[in-house]
Amino acid sequence: MPTLRPATILRFACSLGLLALLYTLVDWPELGQVVAQMRLAPYALGVLLYVFATGVLWALRWWLLLRASGLPVALRQLVSINLVASFFTNFLPTTVGGDMVRVYELSRRRGAVETVLATVLVDRLIGLTAVLLMALFALGVGYQYAGERAVVITVTVAALGLGAGLALLWNRQVLRSLGWVFRLPVIGRLEPYIQQLDTALHVLQRGRRSLAQTLGVTLCAQVLEVCSVLAFTRALGIQAPLAYAFIALPLIWIVTLVPFSFGGVGIRESAFVLLYGAIGVPAAHAMALSLLVYSARLLLGAAGGLVFLIESFKPRYRVRTLEHMSGQPEG
Repeated sequence: MPTLRPATILRFACSLGLLALLYTLVDWPELGQVVAQMRLAPYALGVLLYVFATGVLWALRWWLLLRASGLPVALRQLVSINLVASFFTNFLPTTVGGDMVRVYELSRRRGAVETVLATVLVDRLIGLTAVLLMALFALGVGYQYAGERAVVITVTVAALGLGAGLALLWNRQVLRSLGWVFRLPVIGRLEPYIQQLDTALHVLQRGRRSLAQTLGVTLCAQVLEVCSVLAFTRALGIQAPLAYAFIALPLIWIVTLVPFSFGGVGIRESAFVLLYGAIGVPAAHAMALSLLVYSARLLLGAAGGLVFLIESFKPRYRVRTLEHMSGQPEG
């Protein structure tokens, strides 16, 4: 029987603790009333924008990276894999689990594990880069909405940390300076795989035009995600400055990536209540907004579950069809 790891138990505890805290802060009858009075048309628009941004544009971003690495894959196939990954992400402790599903699914079909892993890693880093660029730009334009100094400090520290990480990742001297690590008994076995991953990463680095295109697609996707949340605010009747969403949402995306909770549950809701409460949005409305955002993610995951179910039955259907055509009995 599988056992839960201590880190997973801590994430569950963190999520439950934050949800318990929110229970004391939110007027739950008011929350139910807010959701009941939601307008369906803006909500449906928000879901469509979210699905297109995360289901299609994210796949396009990955497609550009794979093409730059010399591993062309049909965009339709990547959309399917992304949907399946979104389905499993809802049951995994961190978003990294969804990335591992993408690596497994594509490498199972096409091989080239190191190349696929490199593209997924760069895909994630470009996503983080775009989030921080949007947050920095929004802070520069709408500084009056930033509120606490902690907001500015969080974005600045995250940007500096990511910049340092990218500099190390693209610097081949770093890997060479760590050569002594690979002489250790267990880690030494990983040296060939890490060297292959390093080679794949630097193949991508040479395709700077593709990286720039990927960053552009990512920014478009994130703008659409912000627009989807703006549609949700209209569905709930929340009065908030348009510019504020471009500050608050990148911060929420950043904090939910921190692996302190199970799938961001609790942290995401607390961030919405805290950041939107800073501009006078009632806790019940901010909580309802976070639930609508989460519902779009669940709907995307449900579509991925359907794709996974269909893909699972395809091999069986093909085998039975071939048996029928050849006149051989099934079984």
